Amino acid sequence: MLTYDEITKKLLTQMRNVGLNPYNIKHNIEIQTLYKEFTCNCALLEKNLPHISRVEIGFGWDSSLTANSMYGSDCSLYHDDTMECIHDDLDADVWIELNIKYNIEVEKEYENETNTIYSELMKLFTDNMNHENIPHLKWNVMVNHAGQTLISSIDAKHYWEIPVSENKEDFDYVLGDIFNEVKNNLQSIDALPFIKRKY
Repeated sequence: MLTYDEITKKLLTQMRNVGLNPYNIKHNIEIQTLYKEFTCNCALLEKNLPHISRVEIGFGWDSSLTANSMYGSDCSLYHDDTMECIHDDLDADVWIELNIKYNIEVEKEYENETNTIYSELMKLFTDNMNHENIPHLKWNVMVNHAGQTLISSIDAKHYWEIPVSENKEDFDYVLGDIFNEVKNNLQSIDALPFIKRKY
């Protein structure tokens, strides 16, 4: 089973391998429960700061996962290590939930074009993704002095459940596919007419 440190290293390596630039990398730990959380932002490698179109990627890791990844299964709690056990031949059935959130800022002249924005984004995601795990959209709105409701930005979010078994090559392959898709989506998002280009 992969450890937390191995997973985070592989995530960052695979992002860079496909042409993404990870930044604002954070490792948080909750002191009482020892729950760990990894988050980072990433953008296209060729883009300069500030990154207006970007993706936030992260996952959580509880203390039982830390124990299993460091010391193996908890069979030793119930019998001696020298005893033969059916679990010796099995990989741990452990998954992480990799959260992916696209942050999309809208150009001022398109702030009330909800139908156009929705249809363009959904077309982009369905064209770029050959699966049904399409991100759901969350609209962030503001109200101007005239009382009009306008779009300020959009979050498009979905997640992947990824096994963290002993097969490290499979894990790398899955991450490569996911991050290639993220890169393609970012490139397509940047080409949309309503995307904010600068602050």
